[in-house]
Amino acid sequence: MSKIVLYPANDYDFDAADVAAYLAGLTSGVFSGDEDFPVTAAGGLKVTVGAGRGWVHPSRFTGYSITKRESDTLTMPLADPSLPRIDRIVMRYDAGARAASLQVLQGTASSTPTAPAISRTELIYDLCLAEITRPAAAASITTSQITDTRLDEKLCGIVRDGVTGIPTDELLAAATERINALEEKATSSAAAAKDSADAAKSSEAKSAASEKNAKTSETAAKQILTDTQNAVKTVTANMNAAAGSASTAATKAGEASTSAGAASISSQAAEKAQKAAEAAAALAGTRAGTDKTLNTENAPADAAAVGKAFASIIKAYDIALAAASWKATSDTAAKNAGWAYQCDATVSGCTAALEPSATVSLESVVVAQKAGLGSICETSAGYCRFYAEKVPTADISLRLLLTNKNPV
Repeated sequence: MSKIVLYPANDYDFDAADVAAYLAGLTSGVFSGDEDFPVTAAGGLKVTVGAGRGWVHPSRFTGYSITKRESDTLTMPLADPSLPRIDRIVMRYDAGARAASLQVLQGTASSTPTAPAISRTELIYDLCLAEITRPAAAASITTSQITDTRLDEKLCGIVRDGVTGIPTDELLAAATERINALEEKATSSAAAAKDSADAAKSSEAKSAASEKNAKTSETAAKQILTDTQNAVKTVTANMNAAAGSASTAATKAGEASTSAGAASISSQAAEKAQKAAEAAAALAGTRAGTDKTLNTENAPADAAAVGKAFASIIKAYDIALAAASWKATSDTAAKNAGWAYQCDATVSGCTAALEPSATVSLESVVVAQKAGLGSICETSAGYCRFYAEKVPTADISLRLLLTNKNPV
């Protein structure tokens, strides 16, 4: 059976390989882009490499710490007399020599120069600290010719936990896709609300026309009634004047009575038309009733309800995790995951029913990586909890998205 190493343990002897395996959990790079191994011009062909700490992870089961407590001055080779080139300064781990050292990698002079390749093997592993542009026949090195490469993950990078790195690109892509889908649905709902509003306006216009017709009918009926009343008056006068012609008067009276009946029927029809117009106007008013809580002017109430539903689906907050607000966590699961500290960020409207998704801002990525910011966060009433391996050196800014776990 192969050897299984349990480290550390009492009453056992361990060799360097066992310790290197224990230290293999971090990625290669420097611990600070500001303090570790800075390269600066020192006059003439000389450059200074400052003190610092770094880490190399040449293979899956090995990891090595590199410490340089003092600055060193290196003399660069002479520039090519006719063509430019690019040189590199690296911190090299040499497994055969069992040592780490500063090395100058000289590039090839060319009209279109490229930097020399670095080594990344289990036996030789380079951390590229800087690139130096060497103009043809240049007799000195200036600050403008030095390019800091310590933050370039392909050449050096910042040391972080190789297991709990935060996949910010994936989180941002997922959040963007979610927001785009919600915006598309909101746009469709707004269009439907506009169509409903237009239909309500059309119905209102038709109701107004019906009401106008009813009023015209009512006016006509009143005119008929007035004419009938005038006819009755005329008949009465004729009866008084033609007392001797009773038969003729009686006939005219009958005609007048018939006209009065017709007028009464017309009046009743007008009243019915008026009531129908009023009912149509009321119905149109109901359908045309609006609620302006949406951006679409005069959108109907059902569209407002749709808008409220979409407003409850997602909430976004720009928050800052203050460096002074972190404290030791008592959460066993978090400790088992390697997160010794927690920070509770106050978030208005936050509840345990909401699903959190956080994206670290670009200016806070380095601080978050140094602190080992946890890849998960938890929601509760009024706040969202974050975890980290250690207390951040500065505030961490991020965008927090809260979505319903069961959106309606």
